[in-house]
Amino acid sequence: MGGEGKRPFTVEMSEEARVSLISGVPHDRDFPSSTNSAVAEDPQNACIFFDLDGTWFRWQLFDEWIKAMIREGLFPEIVYLLSEEARLAYQNREGKFSEWMKQQVEAYSIYLQGVRVDHARFVAHKVIQERGKRVHVFTRGLSEAAAMVGYQRAIISGSPQAVVHAFAEANGISIFLGTEHEELDGEYTGVTLKEWVNNKTLAVLHLAELHNIELSASVAIGDSYGDHLMLEKVGFPICFNPEKRLRNLALERGWLIVVEKKDCLHIYRRQDGVDKIVKLDEYLPQPLAEQLSELLMA
Repeated sequence: MGGEGKRPFTVEMSEEARVSLISGVPHDRDFPSSTNSAVAEDPQNACIFFDLDGTWFRWQLFDEWIKAMIREGLFPEIVYLLSEEARLAYQNREGKFSEWMKQQVEAYSIYLQGVRVDHARFVAHKVIQERGKRVHVFTRGLSEAAAMVGYQRAIISGSPQAVVHAFAEANGISIFLGTEHEELDGEYTGVTLKEWVNNKTLAVLHLAELHNIELSASVAIGDSYGDHLMLEKVGFPICFNPEKRLRNLALERGWLIVVEKKDCLHIYRRQDGVDKIVKLDEYLPQPLAEQLSELLMA
């Protein structure tokens, strides 16, 4: 965000609703999502599930980690070059993110063999120290609001576990799932054990059981179509800067859509075939919505 000092967000709204952040009308629908009456009696039984790359962190955290591993001499430069064509295609909107990510994982997994785990973790923490604050304001506010009102917070990401752990730790989050790589005697074997990003339904159900999370009272936020597997499992799905397929699904189902561009937010959902700007407290549980509104307007 350019400029000096702290700059408040501009939110698209009607004059009548300016005090309460965003105007709109209550919603109802016949599928399991987003009615702010579904609030856990104990907020600690509710959780905010965050996608990380592109949703919270403004770029791809795994990409930053790979480049840092190359700079530190732990990966050869070929690791980045092997997926460069797919990366450029994605950046030019000519290719799919999933294809770039697939090639990245395949490339670095080969050269991960023999790398010391503590060295990879050191680089991950260094990346977060240098770039960890390059985040979207809405998602950062959602995390801070969740912590303030007592929600659990969880990250589900396709980035390597080492860098997801470092990001989670920096943000006071103890629940996270990243791409898991086999370790033996303090080194990586090069074997990829689990890519949770490929099945976020399984990831959400796994965490819900492990941490006694009430999914109907929980929130999830993501930006890519693959995130719908996570979004449809919770009571309050949020599509953040969504790609086209996810946006279309969100419009069909009436999910909340948040578009953040520079210092402006546009928050809306489709009701009765019409896209309508809505108040956060008409979609999210009230304590969470109120705290988030205060943070965004500060």
